[in-house]
Amino acid sequence: MTPDIQSEISIHLDGQPVVTLPVELKELASAIEQSKYILNLGDNFDDMKSPGYDRETWLRATRFISGYAQWLFDVFNKKIETPKIYHAPEGGIDLYWENKRFNLLINIPAGHAPATFYGDDYGVQVTEGKFDPANFQQALLPDLSIIS
Repeated sequence: MTPDIQSEISIHLDGQPVVTLPVELKELASAIEQSKYILNLGDNFDDMKSPGYDRETWLRATRFISGYAQWLFDVFNKKIETPKIYHAPEGGIDLYWENKRFNLLINIPAGHAPATFYGDDYGVQVTEGKFDPANFQQALLPDLSIIS
């Protein structure tokens, strides 16, 4: 009998499925799993009266980056470079890419405000803007610059 070959990775929160990614995006799935630490940061976690992190904000960030990565994989058959996923000021979540060619920061704020992005290739071009992470135009984001 041949063992089942895993073709997808499911990410769960509190026993409920959140997103499913192809196994080719396992590094992103791992980064998302590691980002769950954000949910354990309560109010005043930094002794500076910062707010804690809401489950819905983490879900918005997770669904955005998973959907974006899935789109790049499906359309271009390319894997997205794995971002660092950090807690950000005011209850938001940052997705951050940095290498020798560029850096890109996407902030998913708490609540329902638009996400923001800022990208810089260290001298020639800077791009920034706002978008709805639940309903965005993929082609408007600096997508191909972050493909590995």
